[in-house]
Amino acid sequence: MYLLIVGGTGKEEMLEQPLLESLTNYPTSWSPNGDHLLFDRQDKTGKISVWVLPMKGSHKPYPFVDTQFNTQTGRFSPDGRWVAYVSNDSGKDEVYVVPFPGPGAREQVSAGGGAQPRWRKDGRELFYLSPEAKMTVADVTTDAKAFRVGAVKTLFALSGVAGVPGQLYDVTPDGQKFIAVQDLMHTSTAPLTLVIHWDAELEKK
Repeated sequence: MYLLIVGGTGKEEMLEQPLLESLTNYPTSWSPNGDHLLFDRQDKTGKISVWVLPMKGSHKPYPFVDTQFNTQTGRFSPDGRWVAYVSNDSGKDEVYVVPFPGPGAREQVSAGGGAQPRWRKDGRELFYLSPEAKMTVADVTTDAKAFRVGAVKTLFALSGVAGVPGQLYDVTPDGQKFIAVQDLMHTSTAPLTLVIHWDAELEKK
C-alpha cells in the first residue's frame, strides 16, 4: 500500500507491507482530518479485517474491527466519529456502524444483506448495495453518543453485476447522483440512443 502526492510530484511512499506478496492490503477511507487511513488487511488464513493506519506519530497500524469473521470496506462518516463497515458474522454480509475511535456498541444498518457502504456528505444518509445489487439508502441520525437507523428504501438496481467483486459505485456529496459499473453485455435492457437535429439530415438528402 503506497502514498503518492496528487499531481505526481515526489516519489511514492510505502505505507504498509502485506504479510505475504500474495496477500492484499486495500485502502478504503481517509478520516476527514487526514489523520487516519482505514484499510482492509488480509492475514495468512485469507481472513480480512478492518485496520487503521495513523498518519501521524509512529505510523503503526492496528486492528479496528478484527474478529474470527471477515470485516471489510470501512468508511469514515463525514464528521469522522463513525465507521460503516461490512461483516459476515451473521452468515452473510451486512452493513454495521461503530463509533470511532471506539469503544462502543455497533448498530446494524442493512437487513437481508448489504455491501459497499457510502455516506452522504452531511452524514444523514448511508447508501449500500443489496445482494441483488440494488442500491439502497438508510436514513440515519447521530449525536455525540448515539447512532440511529431510520427508514430504509430501495432506489434502483444495477444491471448484471450481482456478485461481481470490486467497488461498483460512488455517490455525489448531495446523494442525488451516482456513478456505477453496469454490465451492458449481459443485461436485457437495450441502450437508448438519442439523435438530435435528425430533420436537418433529411434536408441534406
